[in-house]
Amino acid sequence: MRRVGCNTGAVDGNWNDTAQRSLSLFNRHAGTTLDVKAASLDSLDVLKSKTGRICPLICDHGYKADSDTCVEITCKAGDQLSDDNSCEKIESGKKPVARREAPPAQPKQQAAPSPAPAPNRQAQSGGGGRQIFCNQAGCQQVRKGCYIAGGGRGPMGNGGAQREVCP
Repeated sequence: MRRVGCNTGAVDGNWNDTAQRSLSLFNRHAGTTLDVKAASLDSLDVLKSKTGRICPLICDHGYKADSDTCVEITCKAGDQLSDDNSCEKIESGKKPVARREAPPAQPKQQAAPSPAPAPNRQAQSGGGGRQIFCNQAGCQQVRKGCYIAGGGRGPMGNGGAQREVCP
């Protein structure tokens, strides 16, 4: 029965329901009317006379018959395997879509206080741009040839005072 492809279960040497079902399948596909209730030499002779597969290869879902073996069915990209083992297009509503998560919003950082300005070399060299410095007495323009010193911590520099340095 295995050679002709009609074996439906484990072979154990007993003439039971499984063996009878196998012979019934053979009768259907070979066009014979052998008695399935009892094993006989006539049935064995008919089976021996067949040289190839009689019963079709039956494969599980997701597999198809290829010669005498079952091979997995693979669908091309954009298709999926249907209930009847055929490949069909994935519906646009069911198509998985890869999405990137937006990076988490970062809280806005407050601007760090700018470091104290470096001495105004432009003012020392007599350049056209003039700086203004502020201290507890108020704000004033740096004189020509001078620069600002101080600054650092605090809203008004070192201890709240900037000073004008004239070399």
